Amino acid sequence: MRWGQYALLVVGSAMTVALFLGGGAGPLLPAWLWTLLKSAAVLAVLLAMRHRMPVWRPDRLMRLAWLVVLPLVLAQLLVVSVLAAAGGGS
Repeated sequence: MRWGQYALLVVGSAMTVALFLGGGAGPLLPAWLWTLLKSAAVLAVLLAMRHRMPVWRPDRLMRLAWLVVLPLVLAQLLVVSVLAAAGGGS
C-alpha cells in the first residue's frame, strides 16, 4: 500500500514539473537532468508537507465545494459575462 502512494507522489511530481515548472528548461545541464532535479525538489516538498497539512474528510470537502466554491465561480462567470457583453473584455 505504501509503495503505491509513493509511486503516485513520484508521478505527480514529474507531471508538476512537465506542466507547471517548464519541464527540462534550465541553464548548464541537459534537459533530462533538470527534469530529474526539479522532480526531486517537488517530491521533497510534498514529503515534507504531508504531515503538516490537515486531512479533510470528503463530505466536508464537498460541503465546502457546494456552499462556497460553486457560488464564487458562478459570480465570477456572471462578472466576466457582463464585462464581455459591455465590450470591456477586448
